[in-house]
Amino acid sequence: MKILTANKLQWFFMALAGVGLCLMLVFMFVGGNQFFDYRALQRQNSAITVENEALRQKNLETSRLVDRLKNDMSYIEHVAREELGMVKKGEVVYTFGRQGKGR
Repeated sequence: MKILTANKLQWFFMALAGVGLCLMLVFMFVGGNQFFDYRALQRQNSAITVENEALRQKNLETSRLVDRLKNDMSYIEHVAREELGMVKKGEVVYTFGRQGKGR
């Protein structure tokens, strides 16, 4: 039985490590595309996280608006005047017609 010298033993383990590394790379990139699937899922997760944060902000704004519409009388009056065209009792509203072509 031959005894391996230190240099041959070192070379053997380096070659074994190289083969193992090559096999690992092959499985990572070729074996069912798990690496690329993982990266795609990471991108999808990031996009969903950004969308969730935007929805959280929109929900907060909507919640504040609902609270103002329930409790803030001056804001309710503002909305009634601006969006619904309502006026207070006793106010006089003047409307002016537009001049069209030919007038």
